[in-house]
Amino acid sequence: LGIAGLVAASVCVCVGGYFYNQKPRTPEENRGSLQYIIDEIKTINPEDKEKEKVLIDKLRYALFDQKIRFVAKEKVKPGEYPFCTVDDKNWFKISNPNYINGFWPGILIEGYKVVKDEEFLDFVRKWTSPITIANEDKDATTSVRFFYSHAALYDATKETESKEKALETADFFVQRFNPELGFIPISVNNERASLAPTMADVVPFLWWAYKVSENEKYEETAYKHAQGILK
Repeated sequence: LGIAGLVAASVCVCVGGYFYNQKPRTPEENRGSLQYIIDEIKTINPEDKEKEKVLIDKLRYALFDQKIRFVAKEKVKPGEYPFCTVDDKNWFKISNPNYINGFWPGILIEGYKVVKDEEFLDFVRKWTSPITIANEDKDATTSVRFFYSHAALYDATKETESKEKALETADFFVQRFNPELGFIPISVNNERASLAPTMADVVPFLWWAYKVSENEKYEETAYKHAQGILK
């Protein structure tokens, strides 16, 4: 994310139903706060790329360390997935299965990469483990749910269980490929292809499956699917 994206994300999280640590801050704590860092960013020369990078990295760290950690510990429970904030500034949460609930584990994985704190891996496991193939609602079995949860967790930790669950889901999409249509239908009962989600999610997920397994069926399906929906 660029400066604008990070500042916007920081502001959204800051006003999203809570302010982290309302007690008076020490000068040292103030210097580490998101608002202090945002104010610093506003004062830099746009051409000073070196300082810009330092402050962007500092902002990214503070965002995960202060805000995302707080949401994971205090605002959502396992089985709940934060989606957005509503008018009363509380979190609107979605349940499992839902076609987008892989995004929250994906955010937590990024937090682990930035903060390098094992607590974030505990968060990831806590919200990733309930994500399984939705037998009762096949349309909720989307690549987004698994690419940003089990697949990302495997990439970060090489945990076999996450790899197996992600590959099981990749097999699901290989089997869903419809040779008559030439692509993977967007849903079980809908024979249309949606360019944005399928190209952005299904193809990268199947390519990930090919890279970690070296099984050519994933590469072949990804290629045929991409060609099919571009026609």
